[in-house]
Amino acid sequence: MFSKIEGDTYSLNLYIPFSSDYYPEIEGTLCAYEGTQKKAELSISFSTTYSLNYTLNTYEATDTIYIEVNAFVSNNETSYAINDGNAFSQIYKDEEFMKEIYFSYKNFTKYSMFLFNYSPNTKGIYHFDMYLDDGIQEDPIHLGNTTFYMQVDVITETYEEEIELAIPLMITFTVAPGSLIIISSKQLKKSKKKLKYN
Repeated sequence: MFSKIEGDTYSLNLYIPFSSDYYPEIEGTLCAYEGTQKKAELSISFSTTYSLNYTLNTYEATDTIYIEVNAFVSNNETSYAINDGNAFSQIYKDEEFMKEIYFSYKNFTKYSMFLFNYSPNTKGIYHFDMYLDDGIQEDPIHLGNTTFYMQVDVITETYEEEIELAIPLMITFTVAPGSLIIISSKQLKKSKKKLKYN
């Protein structure tokens, strides 16, 4: 309900819930009534704003890079998790585009955490461009980039079983009238052959 200020001037403080449906603009209709009879109608629209806040951290191990993004949106001094958004990285090897990978995520009350790790199999220079889609803006936001130098190829080791030979465990001689019976038991010995894959 509008409050009358003076003369024919009225004002209204309207609370707008935080939702991607209400950004970046709200459109509506303003109607004037006398009793139950509509006297006038006016189309209105106004822009809405919010703040996006984030931190980007990267950590490196010998053969793995870890990337963490913490982000939240805020308006009217209230913070919200990014419920309708996601983060992703475009990966390049030696300046050639490889693929795009989305981060895993977890939403908390007032912020969202996006996590990603990547372990290259072959040596080279890996470049990562990180983006955040906050679910409000039309285009994803470029968060930053980092480069990871993989110095050696990763060798994956496995084993193949081979039957090498049969080893006699026990030989028993049994003497019966007019015959000689030999009973032999054997154990198969297995060895492991290492295989390497690049």
